[in-house]
Amino acid sequence: MSEHLDEALLAELAEIMEDEFSLLLETFLSESVTQRQAVQDGWQTEDMEQLHRRAHALKGSCANVGAVRCAELCHDIEQAARSGVSENIPAILEFLDVELHAVQQALSLRL
Repeated sequence: MSEHLDEALLAELAEIMEDEFSLLLETFLSESVTQRQAVQDGWQTEDMEQLHRRAHALKGSCANVGAVRCAELCHDIEQAARSGVSENIPAILEFLDVELHAVQQALSLRL
């Protein structure tokens, strides 16, 4: 596993999906921006249910492309939103932004 991506998972996906693998990466690259904004919207409106749902969706997308650390951070946001303990969420969102940016850059190099 690289610092940001599960290389074994990506290699397996590339082998299984063949020509469709690039479509998976392109879809993730475009959708992750939208999904991350949706997470931010949930936080800014203080809608913990929306925040939980949006973080859950982004977590799944990240897991699908082997972005393990991003998925873990989304899980942390989900848990914080579910429990109503929100003081850590801004820091987690900052970590998520840094990690997601690194993942997006690494995946864009594969296209």
